Amino acid sequence: MDSDNELSNHVTKTPSQAINQELIGALIIWGIAAFAFAFLGTIFNKSPQVLGASFIMKSFSVLLGTGLGVIGALLGRAINQFVRPDFIQTQGGFFQILWVKLF
Repeated sequence: MDSDNELSNHVTKTPSQAINQELIGALIIWGIAAFAFAFLGTIFNKSPQVLGASFIMKSFSVLLGTGLGVIGALLGRAINQFVRPDFIQTQGGFFQILWVKLF
């Protein structure tokens, strides 16, 4: 009976679940990094336009910077995953691999 319980308690992850979990982890990490850079960039920006902006506009700029930073990081990650070499031999580098993968 104990072996049946051990087998029923053992849960295997499908590839899609593993990918979703990996994507969520990357989203959290890049979200924190994007927020930190947007927040610090807004705080230490000493231009007259930023110094004269209201708290609402500064908050909006941090939120916008965080969102765009996360989108850019995830797009870069997607391109990296797409172009990552899988037994393709080229001498042209990144763009040659992209060319081989697309065409």
